[in-house]
Amino acid sequence: MRSSWYLQSSLLVIDTAVHKVSDDIVKAICDFADQTDQVVTWITGKRVQVYLLGVKSEPFLEYARSHELSDLILGFLDELNSQLQAVAEANGGEASEDIAALVGAEEMQVPHTDLLPGQVQVILALTPTTSTLVYDPSQERLSREEIASEMGVRKEDLEDEGLFGLVYKSFPLVLPVEHVYDHMVESYSGNFAAGDAVQIKDGIVHAGPGCKDEPGKPRVVIFMTYRTTREEHYELTFQAKLWDWASHPAIPPMVAYKRLREVYTYGQRKGMDIKPWTFYPPESSEACQMLCTTGGLDETMVDLLVSEWRDMLYDENVQLIDREQEKAELLYD
Repeated sequence: MRSSWYLQSSLLVIDTAVHKVSDDIVKAICDFADQTDQVVTWITGKRVQVYLLGVKSEPFLEYARSHELSDLILGFLDELNSQLQAVAEANGGEASEDIAALVGAEEMQVPHTDLLPGQVQVILALTPTTSTLVYDPSQERLSREEIASEMGVRKEDLEDEGLFGLVYKSFPLVLPVEHVYDHMVESYSGNFAAGDAVQIKDGIVHAGPGCKDEPGKPRVVIFMTYRTTREEHYELTFQAKLWDWASHPAIPPMVAYKRLREVYTYGQRKGMDIKPWTFYPPESSEACQMLCTTGGLDETMVDLLVSEWRDMLYDENVQLIDREQEKAELLYD
């Protein structure tokens, strides 16, 4: 595995052990993804997430144990785990037990961030592909005043100890949607071959690329993480996307409406399947969908719909998103 470490300003190559990825392993993972909708997860960019080790991995492990190539597949999983441990230790960290495969890449993912401070992700290619896209680090960082203006909040809310301290660290999340997409670049500009990997730190807005699959040969990458200064490990199901910050009650309703409309209409213009309401429970999704798809709403209707969208998200009894959970820290410190 040739590994690269993506920083905000540079790419540093790290020499690690080389592993030749077997086509049989790739095929086994793809076959599992195709046949078992009940135990995989569809994520943004029309990808299937297969849990290989750790949380939710028992269905795949059962499949692997009964597979005619069980020794090969289980040996590969052991090697993945060992290599992640080695990379984590080399960087003063501790590896997570959770390892997943992402199968397919029909569309580019929505730019997002999914790491809390002190967490690092490792994305390992199992097939030749384009490396993970990141927001161009050469772009000028906006001031706190400019970002606060985009969000409709006070500059003080973007200080390190403010309501949105960590949004400032991942500031591209609040920039104009078209600008963000136009300035996503490859994290590794060379040939990203099977067995190569890129490491991405917290705070970097990134997205899996859209790749045209060859018949029977979808893009397959392994997703692994480790922690350095943080007590908690990464949560596989969490992403903060270009519109999620607008769900916070501190954001003015008209700003939230404008953001949802901007995201949805951009996707429509570009022929991309970007539907923010599909990420929320039924009690919130209907209001979110109307905000996304309906132009010209007056202030009264916007206030009502935004309230309905947010009420379910912040219902302390339902706890679909518990404000005390550590994952909330990514958006509100």
